[in-house]
Amino acid sequence: MLESGMLKFFDSCYDLLDEYRIYRYDSKDPNKIARNQEDHLLDALRYGISIFEMIAISHYDVEMGDEDPYDRYQTTREVDSLTGY
Repeated sequence: MLESGMLKFFDSCYDLLDEYRIYRYDSKDPNKIARNQEDHLLDALRYGISIFEMIAISHYDVEMGDEDPYDRYQTTREVDSLTGY
């Protein structure tokens, strides 16, 4: 996604850019990510990208759907009306 320009970082994301600069793959298997590296921000970014299609809802989905598209992500626990948590 970075190579195609579909994913871009802001210049102000200093910590993320620092992690990206030192990111490495396993020397024995270049398809695997190296272990024991500080890559928490990149892990979070990878997770966000992997679930984007599940959580992204288009305007068309909202207009054409019979039900509220957010209902499928609601939990049965009590939610505070002020904070939403």
